[in-house]
Amino acid sequence: MRIFVLVLSFVFLAGCKSGVETADNAKKVAKDDGQPNGESPDKGGDPASKLLDQMAEIEKEAQALKPIDPVPFQKLLPFLPAAPKGYTGEEPQGTTIDLGEFKHSQAERSYRKGDHHLSITIQDTAHIPELYRGFATTRLHVKKIDSTTGHARTFANGNDIGLENYTKANQAGELVILVGKRFLITVRGDGIQPEFLHTIYKTIDRQKLLELK
Repeated sequence: MRIFVLVLSFVFLAGCKSGVETADNAKKVAKDDGQPNGESPDKGGDPASKLLDQMAEIEKEAQALKPIDPVPFQKLLPFLPAAPKGYTGEEPQGTTIDLGEFKHSQAERSYRKGDHHLSITIQDTAHIPELYRGFATTRLHVKKIDSTTGHARTFANGNDIGLENYTKANQAGELVILVGKRFLITVRGDGIQPEFLHTIYKTIDRQKLLELK
């Protein structure tokens, strides 16, 4: 299962680094084909041209993200779900960090059910272009990797972009979802099925989360 995580990580990091280069390449291809103002040529749905267009759009959206101040962690705490049936919730924790150029806040809570553990973290990343670029590029290139030991896949839920990893041996899984290009929700658990992680994630009111200021 580790190889799947490495593959997703490689694509994710490559997407973070190559967004500007890909957008510039798309413009260069358009210019070389005689298109004005860097417009993409009409190649009748050519897959390579379509991919360049998609990458250029991702880069455009990433560059449009402007840094903002994260909300205090106290505003994130109420979004942590109550303990699921059969689980006992521990005391929620929160942190706000201001290191000048890097600002970040998060709230997290752990839950237990016998020997099994579940954790939920909500982070306000305050708009990081590289983060959005990495998620969007990974979603574009990787759909699902399956094996006898587990799986890794990407998914979209409306405007949310997510990564899912699951190992069959200990029934352990993780969801990492970027909500509104800003909030990062992570749900981890063991002794569960993948669907359970999605159920927990959907209990978080993402619409109200996006309304935070």
